[in-house]
Amino acid sequence: MIFKKFLRIIGRKERGMILPLALILLVAAILIVVPGLGFMYSLLTINSNAQQDVAAYYAADSGIQALYWYWNKNPNNITITYLPTILNPINGMTVTVAAVDSQAPDKSYDNYTITSSAASGGKTRAKVIALVHVPAPGNNIFNEAAAALNGNITMTGAPSIISDSTSTGNYGNIYANGNVTVTGGYVGGTSCSSAKGTASATQTAYINSCCGGCAGNSVSNAAAISYTLTISNYTGPADNGTAYSTSQATSWANGGPATYYIGPGWVNGNVTFGGANTIILQGNLHIKGTLTVGGSALVEGPYTIVADGNISIGGGSTTQLVKGNIPFIITQSTDSAKAFYDNSAAISAIIYAPNGAADIEGGTPSSGYTVYGSVIAKSMTIAGSATIEYLTGIHSETQIPGSGLGGTPLLIGYNYQ
Repeated sequence: MIFKKFLRIIGRKERGMILPLALILLVAAILIVVPGLGFMYSLLTINSNAQQDVAAYYAADSGIQALYWYWNKNPNNITITYLPTILNPINGMTVTVAAVDSQAPDKSYDNYTITSSAASGGKTRAKVIALVHVPAPGNNIFNEAAAALNGNITMTGAPSIISDSTSTGNYGNIYANGNVTVTGGYVGGTSCSSAKGTASATQTAYINSCCGGCAGNSVSNAAAISYTLTISNYTGPADNGTAYSTSQATSWANGGPATYYIGPGWVNGNVTFGGANTIILQGNLHIKGTLTVGGSALVEGPYTIVADGNISIGGGSTTQLVKGNIPFIITQSTDSAKAFYDNSAAISAIIYAPNGAADIEGGTPSSGYTVYGSVIAKSMTIAGSATIEYLTGIHSETQIPGSGLGGTPLLIGYNYQ
């Protein structure tokens, strides 16, 4: 009120006072509006930068995820030789991915530090660093020609562990979560005179020199290999296929040559594959008894046979099956002597006896091998002149569950910068 009265008094006495008042109001408006506009501009700029930073972090994160996805899809090709690499523009930004490998002193694993940067206008806007753990090639149980999961491997007489000739540097190695004792025979390359293989054990590995000094290398106190296979994945749901009768199973055992297409399905009893017959697996087969392979029977197909009882090989194939056609044969037997037993017979297969012993003995069949593939058991004895010839690349077989070469990459650290 006082201010209005003052304005009326001045207005009666002086003309032209409205201009100074307008100027005063204008200055006041400028003092209020301009900082306000600046503040609003700052808010808009901050919001825009924040949005660009979020987009940059998403772009950088996509670089990590792209490489991690690729490694999981291609476990046989975990490499950094092609890095750094620049991805196609993501969110309008250039994403560069690089990795540094830090291998464990005992080579049991590799840790890869992956750095992914998102840049715009030549300026890095976001960086994401991830740590990926990858078990080394020697830390996969199916990389071994023979392995004892919870016991010893004993080789006596003149047995041999070799590998096929498809991969340079793979020498048919053996491993035990226990002891390895080779008092006769050898752990070699593709033949006794080629190259030395390696016998590793979590306790003591002992190889007696033989076969012209080609006894192999021994590694005691090796890093433990852990591998869990869920056998129930191959039973139950797989049993929903054909229920084969005992009479059908009998026909697989005799005569021939005949070809039988089997699986998926199950047999409520014992099964023998024999005669001159060929058994071609078209799905998983659950045998709720024992499995015997005799005569000159051939079993092939990239599927799994699960036997609740023992597996006995008394004849079997003289044909080396190639990758992608070799069966995966599991016994659930807890027999501590002969859950898997092979006596001077030949079979092409990956044998898995996690609860019992593998006993491989006798003379060498005309094919030159006793088992072509791999034998994994709780414990193992190899005697006589038996031969395990490792099929290079077993770890990548489609019927083998779990990881490939070196195991599944595991993301163990993440850091936004």
